[in-house]
Amino acid sequence: MNILFKKNFINTFLISFSSFLQIVALAVLSRRLGDSSYGEFVQFISLVMIISGVSHFGMPNAILRWGAIYRQNNQNDSTKYLLMFSFISSSILTGLVLVLLSILDSYFYNIPYLKFFIIVPLWVNNELLASFARANEDTAKYFIIKNIIPIITQIFGYIYIDDITLISVLNIFILSYVISISYGITVLISKINDKQILGKKINLKEPSPIVSYFKFGIAGTFIGFLWAAKGRVIVLLTGYYIGPIEAGYVYNASRFSFVFTLLLSGINILLGPQVARLHHQGRISELQKIYENYIKWVVIITFPILVFIGFESKLIMGILFGQGKDLAGEILFYSSFFCFLSLLAGSPGLILQMSGFPKYEVYTTALSVILGSFTVLFAQEFYGVVGGVIAIGFTAVIIDQYRSWFVFKKVGILAVHYKDLVIISIFLLSILFLKGIITSIYFSIITSFIVSIGLVYMLLDRTEIKNILPIKDVRDKR
Repeated sequence: MNILFKKNFINTFLISFSSFLQIVALAVLSRRLGDSSYGEFVQFISLVMIISGVSHFGMPNAILRWGAIYRQNNQNDSTKYLLMFSFISSSILTGLVLVLLSILDSYFYNIPYLKFFIIVPLWVNNELLASFARANEDTAKYFIIKNIIPIITQIFGYIYIDDITLISVLNIFILSYVISISYGITVLISKINDKQILGKKINLKEPSPIVSYFKFGIAGTFIGFLWAAKGRVIVLLTGYYIGPIEAGYVYNASRFSFVFTLLLSGINILLGPQVARLHHQGRISELQKIYENYIKWVVIITFPILVFIGFESKLIMGILFGQGKDLAGEILFYSSFFCFLSLLAGSPGLILQMSGFPKYEVYTTALSVILGSFTVLFAQEFYGVVGGVIAIGFTAVIIDQYRSWFVFKKVGILAVHYKDLVIISIFLLSILFLKGIITSIYFSIITSFIVSIGLVYMLLDRTEIKNILPIKDVRDKR
């Protein structure tokens, strides 16, 4: 098996399993709550996640970036300072955010379900504990803390509560993160005690770069807010201007189209520490080769999924969520299509942060959120919810390519070369042409298989193909 899959099999499996659990949870909840109440729920959770993106002060990525370097250099004391700063600073900011929400509720605007914003500090601490495991490259515990424990708890709650309401669902959310944090704390204590994360014990006191952490945190706060808003602003705008039912459709489609980022997200777990380490050591050519190979395999594996979803989007949404097949299916197709196009930019945000250029991530993500919001409002006014999905997807693709240009200029690496981009574009145009022609699920499966084989032979050279396929070269025997 190719070395890429050997290194990333566990990452890909765990993030796929986590995403599968999330889709199951949403499917169960949407059917039990009903379209309208479910739409209200996803709007509230979207708002909570945006606020949480501000409250963590960028510390999950700070732990990932410096933790990988400190672990490599056995910098024991610096790792301790990093952890202390991360938990204290994020706790202070989270407290200030909750106080501000209380003031707004008391004097200016009645905030619905205010007491359930306790989910914010729970989510933030859960993210920090998960990042602690990720910095140690303990992939299994990272996913267990971040996704698996909370989602499994939520699924059981959704199934076993007889008279389920929006209030009971939010209580289940709180319980799920309390359980996950409890496990994360045990992991933190065990790692510190056996020094698996802190490395070899040393006596030299190492100065802590507090100023660097603080600067990273300021940028990380904006990045966290912008990234959370980028994925959820369309849900809030759709719910406000069109209705909660349509907001539920958009949310479910965006969650399901996350399948395109499964492999990339799994790779990012491994790529983050590698970028921080290789860029710190000046090994840019090695980083370019790793990055290019990763993205190439992401495209090869995810493109056939796009083909199948493109042909069977209405069927998928109907089976999973029981929602209006026509509208929900169209939303899923366009969400998936633009999500795949964004993959062609690679992981520019992660690389900019791990290589020490977080401000460029702030600039480009802010531009994406601002332009995306305006384009959604304009498109929904004239073309409805599907027009809004297309508008924000197109804007995201343009900004992602612009962000990728920043990576090339500042770091010197490129995700997809122009030759490969032409090949992928031809395949994309072919799928758009066939979308209205192929109506059988069997033809969809066959077409997906043919596309996957075609991409392997078009994007990989013979040596790479021989590493994954049982091809025998007669000349080798001679």
